Amino acid sequence: MVYSADLKLLSDYNSLLKYADDTTLLVPQYSSVTLEEEFQHVQQWSDINKLQINMSKTKELVFRRPSARHFTAPQPLPFVEQITVTKLLGIYIFATFSASAHVEHVLSVASQRMYLLAQLKSRGLSRDALHIVFTAIVLSVVTYALPSFAGQLSKGDIARIDSLFRKAFRRGFCCHTISIDELISAADIQ
Repeated sequence: MVYSADLKLLSDYNSLLKYADDTTLLVPQYSSVTLEEEFQHVQQWSDINKLQINMSKTKELVFRRPSARHFTAPQPLPFVEQITVTKLLGIYIFATFSASAHVEHVLSVASQRMYLLAQLKSRGLSRDALHIVFTAIVLSVVTYALPSFAGQLSKGDIARIDSLFRKAFRRGFCCHTISIDELISAADIQ
């Protein structure tokens, strides 16, 4: 075999996404090669190029429709854990493309930071200054990569996020009311 600096996949239908030291292999349902064949090819390439795949961090996620009636999960790859949710570039992605896992994480982080804002308010920080800090440490968490998951938000997810914003306004952490729909519209314009 020839040493190659660039990994070429076996099928044109498959995609390889690289970011820093993380790699994501996407193999659609209808591909000219199976996931197992493509993964073995990647492993062989790694061996030839004296790279090591950390199998303890290697996971398999099978995407499916949320209400698939006759879904049968494919056999998992040998020695690879099959999961239903993963974190990719800071976004939690669920096998059914639900945003609920990401919203849960965002609300958890935002609640912790609202406690910090309460501490700053009790120390006498002005409402304008609190608004600046709120924007930096809470609003930024909610809006991070918003276009990537906004279309998957359920009515319940939207209500929970809007509830967080109403609570922030009532507590004096922000100067005006905010809604997730406004943020989505603003993100779409940019």
